[in-house]
Amino acid sequence: MLGSTHGTLTTGARRARVLACDERPGPAVHGRPADTDELDFSGRLLYADVPDLDRFFRPESVAVIGASDSEGRPNTGVTRQLVDWAERVGARLHPVHPTRVSVFGIPCVPSVAAVPEPVDLAVLLVADPLPVIEELGAAKVRFAVVFASIARCEGVALDGVLVCQMVERGVEMVVGVAHDDLFGPTVTVGLGGVLVEVLRDTAVRVPPFAEEQAHGMLAELRGRALLEGVRGRPPADVDALVEVVLRVQRMALELGDGLAELDINPLMVLPRGQGAVALDALALCR
Repeated sequence: MLGSTHGTLTTGARRARVLACDERPGPAVHGRPADTDELDFSGRLLYADVPDLDRFFRPESVAVIGASDSEGRPNTGVTRQLVDWAERVGARLHPVHPTRVSVFGIPCVPSVAAVPEPVDLAVLLVADPLPVIEELGAAKVRFAVVFASIARCEGVALDGVLVCQMVERGVEMVVGVAHDDLFGPTVTVGLGGVLVEVLRDTAVRVPPFAEEQAHGMLAELRGRALLEGVRGRPPADVDALVEVVLRVQRMALELGDGLAELDINPLMVLPRGQGAVALDALALCR
């Protein structure tokens, strides 16, 4: 993790958090192509991907969102330090501000998308960084550093920043557990995201059930064609989705009455062989 101590980038501090937001690379382990014995039967990695940290520690281009040279602003001191740091390491710094012409004599651009070159590292000096994260993903930014101390100075309640993989494409599904008074725990799978409330396209089973029944649940969905690939999209990793359903079933059985409700929505099912990622989840325990 990188931290901020009076605007200087250091290690071990707690005022900044790092976010890797590059698009998902091909199968690799510790920066090298994965060998056959490092993949499971469906081609998914048995080990986590490792991002290329060279561009993080030695970036060629740095975008500073919320850059400022106005006296009295909490992000001005950080911006000044970043300008000096970029000169020392030989990085090209791009201040990003929608209304400023320049910051510390460096021309500004209105958004990350307007930066004239690929951005290796983005530094967020804004009160509410969360809306900016999606923009970073769309602009293919490799890494981002969020200065949580700026948010505190601006009066925004921010306990921390979650470091996670940026997931750009896939089929949004929902997998959940509910407790029925008669049958006990039930497992649900269906189209997720906003489609949950719009289409209400789900299938329900009472555990225990086997892999064949989990595939049968998907076959019942009206929108199952989305998993097969439509309008040029690649087929989704159905095996990974089934694996999630079976693991959620096991969780429901083992926790029993202790788990009142579980809602994984959206569960992003990636293209075949790439697995599935839970983007949000809520669990209610008794």
